[in-house]
Amino acid sequence: WFYDNYMILNRKKCEFMYLGKSKECQEYKQFNLASKESKTLLGVIIDRNLNFTNHIVSICKKASRKLNALSRISNFLNYNQRYLIFNSFIQGQFNYCLLVCMFCLRSSNNKIDKIHERALRLYENDYASSFEDLLLKTNSRKIHQKNI
Repeated sequence: WFYDNYMILNRKKCEFMYLGKSKECQEYKQFNLASKESKTLLGVIIDRNLNFTNHIVSICKKASRKLNALSRISNFLNYNQRYLIFNSFIQGQFNYCLLVCMFCLRSSNNKIDKIHERALRLYENDYASSFEDLLLKTNSRKIHQKNI
């Protein structure tokens, strides 16, 4: 393709990824390029299996760190302030690139639900109710259901 379009391959800037099952491609060996397992594009981690597990783990870690910070200051915040921070910083993590969260693995959805449940417990200051009761109490849905 490069030769047909009169272009020169820049090895420092060029990367490629096999999608699906691993196959050896002789065409890229002549250019001495290494295959990547994942790549971040526009804040989304794309892996070669296209299941976005690495991306979900990454956003869950970010949301968890923000939730931990919120838990340290939650005693000094009123209900409305906790709601504002919950919507902006915690739930906002899962609103970017919704299609990724829609078609991820069940285990990834479970990780998202655990973060969501922790956030709702902190937001409502209710550590006794079930996740479903918290969803009803706050008139909200699970992240996956909301994305669909």
